[in-house]
Amino acid sequence: MTGHQKGDLRAALELLERVSVAESVEQFGVALVAGLGEVISADVVAYNEIDPSRPHAHYLASPAEATFPGSEAALERNIDDNPLIRYHMGTGDGSAAALSDFVTLKRLRQTGLHSELFQPLGIDRQLVVTLPTLPPLLVGIAVMRGGADFSERERGALDLLRPSLAQAFRNAQLRTELGALRDDGRATILPLGGRGDLLGASPPAVDVLRSYFPAWRPSSVLPAELDPVARGEVDELWRRGPAGWLHAAWSDTGAAALVLHERGARPLAPLTPREREVLALLAQGLTNAEIAQQLVITTRTARKHVEHVMSKLDVRTRTAAAAAL
Repeated sequence: MTGHQKGDLRAALELLERVSVAESVEQFGVALVAGLGEVISADVVAYNEIDPSRPHAHYLASPAEATFPGSEAALERNIDDNPLIRYHMGTGDGSAAALSDFVTLKRLRQTGLHSELFQPLGIDRQLVVTLPTLPPLLVGIAVMRGGADFSERERGALDLLRPSLAQAFRNAQLRTELGALRDDGRATILPLGGRGDLLGASPPAVDVLRSYFPAWRPSSVLPAELDPVARGEVDELWRRGPAGWLHAAWSDTGAAALVLHERGARPLAPLTPREREVLALLAQGLTNAEIAQQLVITTRTARKHVEHVMSKLDVRTRTAAAAAL
């Protein structure tokens, strides 16, 4: 073994050591982009989460300047310009592939992808492998540079690393789940990507989701009702199911994960004192006009109170609201 080969092997082993101890997907991505450039010569190394169907794009990169303001938005706008995304999505083949396999430099330099993202970084060569995750999400590891294209040796090196990187990626998800479970062993944990996409789901987690969201099918796209929670747009969600209620919120541990709890009943704490009065009268079968008379308010105000109660309880009928009391 030559000195150069020994150096490559040492760098690869150091990279795998770093990513293998990652406690979260974020830590995995940070360790990956910091070390992969020591194995394969690159101007930019990136960890990408891309969902072309929405489109979503999130990435971590080294050097840090590669994640300049607007870079993720530029990637989202120009997803269709990158044939590697179409190739990996269409074939399911995660092995190393280069941009030059599909497009000439002249054609690449005519795209928005190049002018908005590659050119500011001084790159026009890209080599990518992908890691197993739930479709339609694509998790890619990219090495990029200007100048000479990637060699067969470099492709082979990335392919050799891929199985170990895939295992480290999955282990990082599992550590996220275990960290949240140490805080609450009765929860169901859903590890999330940087844009709120579902990275993985255990069979029990799939069962819970299918129970409360029957139309959902296993994929990286969460049920639409959970999406605002996953994106941090709302703090929590309550969902009525056949056997009780499902509560969803972000993990208190700070990990990128949704925590699901099944409850026999939904707490009424979110209701104001007046709304609780309205709910109690509604449960007696009173109409809006009768509620208004009891509380000495207008029928219009009573109707608004009823609407707020039903919204907070996540129900569509007065009967369902009464059942939550």
